[in-house]
Amino acid sequence: MKKRVFAVVLSIALLFTMSVSVQTAGSVDASGITKTSYSNMTKGVWLAFCDFSSLGLYDKPLSTYKKNVNSILNKAKAAGCNTVYFHVRAFDDAAWYSTTFRASEYLCPHAHSYANAKTAYQTELGYDPFGVFVSCAETKGINVEAYMNPYRITYSKFLDPASPYSRSRVYRAVRELKENYNISGIHFDDYFYHSTSKYLYTTAASRYSKNPQGTLRTRKGITAAEKRKNCNLLVSGVYKKAHTAVSSKSTASGSSSVKFGISPAGNYANCMAAGADVKTWCSKAGYVDYISPQIYWTNTYKLPSGSYTKLFNSRLKQFQSLNKLDKPMYVGLALYRAGISDSNDKGWKKYTNNIATQVKRIYSTGGEGYILFEASNLKSKSTAKKAEISNLEQLLAE
Repeated sequence: MKKRVFAVVLSIALLFTMSVSVQTAGSVDASGITKTSYSNMTKGVWLAFCDFSSLGLYDKPLSTYKKNVNSILNKAKAAGCNTVYFHVRAFDDAAWYSTTFRASEYLCPHAHSYANAKTAYQTELGYDPFGVFVSCAETKGINVEAYMNPYRITYSKFLDPASPYSRSRVYRAVRELKENYNISGIHFDDYFYHSTSKYLYTTAASRYSKNPQGTLRTRKGITAAEKRKNCNLLVSGVYKKAHTAVSSKSTASGSSSVKFGISPAGNYANCMAAGADVKTWCSKAGYVDYISPQIYWTNTYKLPSGSYTKLFNSRLKQFQSLNKLDKPMYVGLALYRAGISDSNDKGWKKYTNNIATQVKRIYSTGGEGYILFEASNLKSKSTAKKAEISNLEQLLAE
């Protein structure tokens, strides 16, 4: 009898151990992306074009540029980050050796005076800004995703998503990045049809020109459904490009297949009105590999009635409920708001553990990671930002 009881207990113990092991190892979803445990969540930071100057990336000799890049990467790693989303395309430009697009004026002087970005960087800097960044990140074991604003040309002019040639232009950027750099993903920011300014319906002849031409439209009369339809044509197209293997000639230095994800605004209604069809992306295959809603509020948010609500929690729950395909979700977190005075969102001023609390919530509800906005805040002298980072580091060290 004792032997039988021991055998039953041992069997139960073994089953429990196997169950724990499976949960720790994680499972793989339909897109082939591993659902992670807490210790190896995707922990990212956006390095935006507006950071380039303050972080010492504008118009620097190679040695200085490398030194500053490594300083940024060290700060990111110290804060627990394992992925950096580098802003390669902010204004229909290129932070890489592109032979199609103009150079970024936030990386080198006279950027728009040359035929293309490659010529500009070779002449003005003598190196490939994105190439150097990717190389430095590799030595530190940090993944890099190419972060893009697909449509924005200037703050008042955008490529029109309705034009197939606007889409072709974005596809070209994706192809150049995939074929020439060892990146882990293509990442879109939340600029879709948010503006009522001019949209350029690109012509076939200028789709690969440095300065695209076409008809300017205001797009004021377009319905939300039409906006979503136009944007989804691009999103599904980029998804296919991201997962299409590149030629063997290019793969030695590039990436054969990469993830594709989008970081929409954290307000679902605003997303759907602006053409960011998060409902479709999270419920139908063939659009994205992951989603990164920018949930930039705390749980101490004051409503018009005067009462307070846990807005971060409620927005997170809303996006999770939309995620019918259980796509990995790396939630955008507003480190840049730490310490600010906001008459509605009082948590940023009142507490210094907002980010840590949000990361705990993401993990406890099954989320796979987060992305901090943005990199310059990792080096900020702000007491509140330093405290937020310190509290996050303590959490990740547990």
